[in-house]
Amino acid sequence: MDANNTPPWGQRIDEPNREFNFFYKYYLPLGYTRSLRKAYLLYLHEVEPIRIAEGSWINLSQEWQDISNEFDWKGRANEFDKNAMVEAIQAVEEAARKIREAAPKAVDALIESLMNPRLKVAAAKELLDRAGVKTASIVITKELRAEDLAAAEKELEAWTANNESTSSG
Repeated sequence: MDANNTPPWGQRIDEPNREFNFFYKYYLPLGYTRSLRKAYLLYLHEVEPIRIAEGSWINLSQEWQDISNEFDWKGRANEFDKNAMVEAIQAVEEAARKIREAAPKAVDALIESLMNPRLKVAAAKELLDRAGVKTASIVITKELRAEDLAAAEKELEAWTANNESTSSG
């Protein structure tokens, strides 16, 4: 930051708006793979699309080279990239901190839900769903008896055996 609290990639006091616009709109957004030539081609694509469409070789303008050197585009862009990296690292560290803080409570709540007969099926299904494991939902519309459960178990075993032999063969 300078005396006016302007970051290095911000507009300099002696930098005209036109030149700053070239830097900020075309050069800076290209990220780590940026080059003056790529920025210039983006600019031309916007202001002279016919020239770009013709496919002819386009030399980097001397004006852009001079402006880039005069206003230290490369150094300012490097400062921008460093700042973006620091902000990304801080965000990741904050997310990791929140996960570490929340994990014990989440595990305790999960264990409690898995121990509760009324919640354990839903809790287990939620856990499997979040892990990406496909689960099935069963909706019971009538009161079940022991005979119904035994018949359902036999039907499930037959279905499982049939699917295992089908998928392996």
